[in-house]
Parts: sequence; structure tokens; C-alpha cells
Amino acid sequence: MSLKLPELDLTDIADPVETARQLVEFARARATRSMWYSRLAGSTIIIATASIPIFLVLSTKWLEFEFGKVAPTALAAVAAVTGGFAQVERPNERWKLYRRYQRMFEAELLRFENRTPEYAADDRVTHFVDRLNQLHLAMHDEWAGIIPRSADLAGGERRAQ
Repeated sequence: MSLKLPELDLTDIADPVETARQLVEFARARATRSMWYSRLAGSTIIIATASIPIFLVLSTKWLEFEFGKVAPTALAAVAAVTGGFAQVERPNERWKLYRRYQRMFEAELLRFENRTPEYAADDRVTHFVDRLNQLHLAMHDEWAGIIPRSADLAGGERRAQ
């Protein structure tokens, strides 16, 4: 899996359908990346914390110091760091946000291409571009509410959810 994300260039909107497809791909790529981060973080925490008692039991028979002290400490540290990452970066919320906007862009494109009643008038292209712009700005505003603030990173109070 590549972590390189597609760039979004909305400077030329001569073709609003292509712009909509770019927005769909932009949201899809970010949703997929956030999904993998979320799953990786959750799996890491589960595996690390579930392994601690196993190592403690193993330490009663073999390598008492390594299995009984070093491994559980390292696993607990990995779980704590991963939990901190997940709490600050909130990949699950980003996944949900981007996937929702991906679907909204796809639905808007489908309505436009099929000339549903809201896109049946002569000004349909203008209406479509306005709607894409509204959705894009709304996606950005919601994303801005998810990104960590410096107070969050310093251990300050979290924003009201």
C-alpha cells in the first residue's frame, strides 16, 4: 500500500465532471489511508496488550528477565504509544469523514450526469460547480475540527465533541 496521496488541483475547473472525479479520488484515497491507520492502530494495541500475559506465563519457565520484564514493558510501551497516536490523530474519525464525503461527491456526480430534477435546468453546470465547492469547503471545515491542536499535543483540554 502506497502512502502517497493524490494531489487535488482545483485551479482549472473547465470540466466540472473531471473536478468531481478528482474530489472523489481525493476523498477515497484519504479514507483508505485513514482506514488502514485505524486498523493498524487497533490491531497493534490488541496484539500488544494480549501478548503481555502470555510473556508473563512464559517467564515462569524460560528467560525470566526477558519474558517477565523486558517483553511486557516493551509491549506496554508500544500499546501506549499507539493509543496516544490514535487518540491524537483520530484515524477512525478521519476515515468516517472522508468516506462520507467520497459518497457525497459520487452521489452529486451521479445526479449531475443523469440530469436529475435539480440538474435539469439550463444553469446545471453552475449549480453543480457551486455544490461541489460547498461540499469541498464543508469537508475541509469538518477536517479542521479533527486535526490536533497544539493544546491537544501538549496534554491540554480537548475540544467539545
